[in-house]
Amino acid sequence: MVLSIVTATRRQGPGSERPLRAECLISEPNQGRKEIEYQMKHSFLNLFLLLLSTPLFAVANELDYTEPDEVLHGAILYSPDETTLSQRIEDLTALADAFPKYPRLGYVHYQIGVNHKLLEQYSLAIRAFDRAYELAPRLEKTTPIKAYLHACQVARNRAVIPRVCIGTIAFLLLISLVLFIRNRRNLAPRAIRISVGLLLLWIVLAVVVDQWDSSSLVTPPDTFATPVLINTKSTQLGGELTRNLLYYSGAAILSSLFLALSFLHIRRRPVRLLLSALGPALLCSAYLGIFFMNNCYDQTIFVYGNSASIPIFSSHILSPVKDITDVSEIPKE
Repeated sequence: MVLSIVTATRRQGPGSERPLRAECLISEPNQGRKEIEYQMKHSFLNLFLLLLSTPLFAVANELDYTEPDEVLHGAILYSPDETTLSQRIEDLTALADAFPKYPRLGYVHYQIGVNHKLLEQYSLAIRAFDRAYELAPRLEKTTPIKAYLHACQVARNRAVIPRVCIGTIAFLLLISLVLFIRNRRNLAPRAIRISVGLLLLWIVLAVVVDQWDSSSLVTPPDTFATPVLINTKSTQLGGELTRNLLYYSGAAILSSLFLALSFLHIRRRPVRLLLSALGPALLCSAYLGIFFMNNCYDQTIFVYGNSASIPIFSSHILSPVKDITDVSEIPKE
């Protein structure tokens, strides 16, 4: 098309304006080619800059997470100090709030739960573990988060039992004391002397048991998965079971005496004797059940012939004492 226009302009002579138009038409393909070349060069330049900026952005993002990585790495290290654990929880919580898009945010909440678990704050630990599993379900394959979550749930339920036991003991003591006060005028001096004698006998027995120095290290796999120290001295390492037993037996003795003395006003001797014997027996059984519920809940182990256990009829029972490797139970030198 361009060649025909050029031929026509040559036939009309040099004085016409046709050659200018022909030159303009001939130059249009050259300008389009230059624009295409410019766009291609510009596209290649943009592609080169994009490829160059990708690792730079990656390095920049990596540098932004240097601080949280250091905090998270420090939280992984085990520490027995409660102050250190509390400080770690604060640091990890601040990290989670400051970096909501942190790639390892699920693991941050997992470490928060671990530290709460070490501090025996089981409700907070359960909340942190649930949040960690929600953010990073893959933690189930790389960490024992499911086992920790179940252990915290069981421990939280067990933590309610001592409160219920203390409330029940206080209620039984209060009922016995009220009955005793209401019938204190009908008490005979002989009954009071017998009660005081029984109370003194229990005190002497408690002192003798506490002074009897006998301990036993129960090692796996006989009864427990980890070594457990059981001691008859309530003030020494492993004496938690003996100490609790003395407390419960003292409360049972006082309640039984108050209850038995409150039945002395009954005139019929058979009824009075039956209530005086049956009431304290049921009361002591209640205390014994509360003791087992508080100290042996879900971990009661019956064995035979173990000198470090408490004899119950023909069998023996061992209470789960804290592991001897627990730092809080190791005496400070």
